[in-house]
Amino acid sequence: MTTAPGPRRVRADDRLSYGRVGAPRRRINGAGGAVGGFAVQLAHRAGAEVTATAGARSAQRMRSFDAAHVIDYAATPVVQAAKGPFDVVLNLAPTTPEHTDALAALTADGGVFVTATTAPATEPGREVRVVRMAARSATSLSWPTC
Repeated sequence: MTTAPGPRRVRADDRLSYGRVGAPRRRINGAGGAVGGFAVQLAHRAGAEVTATAGARSAQRMRSFDAAHVIDYAATPVVQAAKGPFDVVLNLAPTTPEHTDALAALTADGGVFVTATTAPATEPGREVRVVRMAARSATSLSWPTC
């Protein structure tokens, strides 16, 4: 896991296209919240195929944000429903260490797993980079210095 001396402010759209250049697949877990909805829009704007995980009441909003796929976490086991691998997996929802490990496993070799909640209990390997972040508002994100 990458650790850094302290956070720095960056524009959110600089980081939603983070990872390998031209990587088209993004998975946003916890997309139904304010930050998640913002992330879906930014990832789509960056040209990504977005898979959003949200509750049923947020599904139509995710589609209006142009999410290619919407997974209702209450109706379907999230990890089983996801058609990975994804170049970037963004986890904004509270998860157990085991569920976080399963989400990190959906990240493609050499991809990036970003979490605002629980860190993976084990290193995902396969050159997957793990980044811890904190959402400060819907318009700014705090990221470790790279």
